[in-house]
Amino acid sequence: MHNSPGKVKDSLSKAGFTTKERDPNKKESGTIFNIPEKKMDVRIMDGGPNHPPRVVTTKENTNMSVNPNTGKNYPGNIKGDEQKSRSHMYFQ
Repeated sequence: MHNSPGKVKDSLSKAGFTTKERDPNKKESGTIFNIPEKKMDVRIMDGGPNHPPRVVTTKENTNMSVNPNTGKNYPGNIKGDEQKSRSHMYFQ
């Protein structure tokens, strides 16, 4: 993965994925890219007072964490914190 939110956005844009800006009423801004083949959204979050900039992978049109490699739910009984650690990638 790239080392900045801007580079990730550029790569996904150049790959032709559709995009929309996150709801401006939310506490944190970001850009959402839809990956239709995997029924997955990739959210590039700009960061804010409570969170650093990061990439978050979720099931299409939801907040449910999914495997960033497959777009599928995590198998078995993986706890929410573990799912989050796998689907949230932070920038340094």
